[in-house]
Amino acid sequence: MKVLHILYQTHPNISGSSTRTRDILTSQKNIGIEPIVITSPFQKGLKSNNIVENIYGVKHFRTYSGKPNEEVKEDNNNIFIKINKFFRIISFKRKILKVVLKEKPDLLHAHAMFFCAYPAILIGKKMKLPVFYEVRSLWEERRKDFAPSNVLRKIEFIVLRKIETYCMNKADHIVSINENLKQDIIKRGISDDKITVIGNAVDIDFLEGQRTRISKEKRDSITFGYVGSISPIEGLDSLIELFKTNFLENRLLIYGRGKESYVNNLKMQISDYDNIEYRGEIDRNEIYRAYENIDVIVNPRVKLKITDTVTPLKPLEAMALEKIVIASDVGGMKELIKNDVTGFLFEADNLIALKKCILKVKCLSEEEIQRIKFNAINLIKTEKNWLNNVNNYNKLYSKYIINLFND
Repeated sequence: MKVLHILYQTHPNISGSSTRTRDILTSQKNIGIEPIVITSPFQKGLKSNNIVENIYGVKHFRTYSGKPNEEVKEDNNNIFIKINKFFRIISFKRKILKVVLKEKPDLLHAHAMFFCAYPAILIGKKMKLPVFYEVRSLWEERRKDFAPSNVLRKIEFIVLRKIETYCMNKADHIVSINENLKQDIIKRGISDDKITVIGNAVDIDFLEGQRTRISKEKRDSITFGYVGSISPIEGLDSLIELFKTNFLENRLLIYGRGKESYVNNLKMQISDYDNIEYRGEIDRNEIYRAYENIDVIVNPRVKLKITDTVTPLKPLEAMALEKIVIASDVGGMKELIKNDVTGFLFEADNLIALKKCILKVKCLSEEEIQRIKFNAINLIKTEKNWLNNVNNYNKLYSKYIINLFND
């Protein structure tokens, strides 16, 4: 079985989305599916002049426009750049069709956003190929905060929502990364039986290798930490304020990267406090170096529609590395953590609730700590791993390909 994955962004970009993509591709390859990839005009390759690259043993077709101001990024683009990017969908469709004609895939798998889904749907209809659309977040929710005015924000939100909903309707099947996101899709008029939830997961073998490298050195006091993207939705401002006023006896270590302006602001917040330290980004192959310095991971995400419908990867990573996890009760976190069973949840945007949760964890007995860690690792081994996920993809793909042959 050969599957063409149509992607907005992927490696060498580092993000939760590109991490999920990497794990999908490598796990599919491991069970005998042949994945191939084509990336959007906004994604650079390892080398800008490469048209085809081999990454993780998977062929990647590049369509990079050569325009640095159009590259994948969180910063806002002006209206003229957005218009130019929108119309690149025409040339992108032609390039996807060329790859389809050359590689002859059995199925097209477009990943968020509509820029990938819409041309895939047109080509799927033309070539009589099944089209999957993997919805990883509500793109319009992610973009609306970047619009320069209320009027443009509203227009962009409405247009993006309508296009996304159209793509969801026209795709043969939808993959959602969590149940909350599935319910939002259903509210758009999409049938329940057309949507399958395949949640985020981790690479057990890779993390087991990292876990064995973690030093077991005992600390005099509990060290708390955060590992992940540095952005306003992660609630780090509140976490920092709490450790500046209530937990001076405990260290708080922050690892990750984000927009330069926001990271600089974070550094200013902690500059006068010895117990809080920003340690920057850490290479994936050495993440054990971050986790061996931390006892408890805190993920204080703020409550927004996007955080209720996006499932993060980092809490699963922490659980697999035998760390206690504290998280806000936004939808994405609640699908990963069961309170007082696999970790601890507190009411989002409630500093008092976060403080109480931290105090509770500080008072846990060794027996209680081991119980939580055991439950968390058991969840990873039985459900939240890519061996489990890839088999779900395989069953779905096979069903649609068999139906196509029967037709």
